[in-house]
Amino acid sequence: MQNNLTHPTDSILISRVCAGKLKGNMMLKLLFLCFVLVTASSAGAVDAAPRVLRVVTNEGWWPYMYRASDGAADGMSIDILKQVATTLHLKLHIDEKRPWDRQLAIVASGDRDVVAGMYRTAEREAAFEFSEPYATDEARVFVSVGHEFAFNNANDLIGKVGVMPPGGRKEVVNLVRSPSVQAELRIREVSDLATRLHLVDDNKVDFMILAHAHGLAVIKKFGLEGKIVALPVALARYDVCFAFSRRSAARELLPQVNEIIRKLRHAGTLDKLSGAQT
Repeated sequence: MQNNLTHPTDSILISRVCAGKLKGNMMLKLLFLCFVLVTASSAGAVDAAPRVLRVVTNEGWWPYMYRASDGAADGMSIDILKQVATTLHLKLHIDEKRPWDRQLAIVASGDRDVVAGMYRTAEREAAFEFSEPYATDEARVFVSVGHEFAFNNANDLIGKVGVMPPGGRKEVVNLVRSPSVQAELRIREVSDLATRLHLVDDNKVDFMILAHAHGLAVIKKFGLEGKIVALPVALARYDVCFAFSRRSAARELLPQVNEIIRKLRHAGTLDKLSGAQT
């Protein structure tokens, strides 16, 4: 009776194996199998990186991020991310408007991949992986004309009342060199930009803290040139970076993103992008 596990040609194959005629073919098959396994493993590693890069922005931070007249996201940070997307064959999904603290929270959770630009601080590094800096920004103290005061560092703000955007008060408090008086720093976080400007212009507060270039731009926009000015000494200087979620697969792109930033810097493109926005 014929064994159901055999085939009439089995005897021929067996005889060839015994004769050593299949040794070369079997080696080729084994090599091909190894190649397939390695290729599949590599493909899996590539697939771990996202095809779509989910970006959140701060719509009011000139010259890095803002809304153009047509409502589209624009600015230096967006221009660089477009270069990244083109080079790495990614699609950008730029998220809709949300409050800044909410934007940071959804990136930290991994629901989005990257913040298009943010100051790099030790506290934020717990939740984000930062790219190399593509710009440096100054935080400045703005006051109404005629109400300037001597300013050299954050300690000089003690005893005065100020306003600033949400999310940065703790960083300013940490700049106060005397921990014993940090609690005396009176700064309110106010979301609405127009409200902050008018509080300064009407002398209802002593100062406003804002990024320097952005502050100058909004003063001009609101027709407050000659009414509100920046004090000459910077409160602090920060690197501006892309901030990737530690919970997103997109952080695997950081080495490539950093290489693109370095090439743009070496070619002078970063300076051109910055100049084009000012």
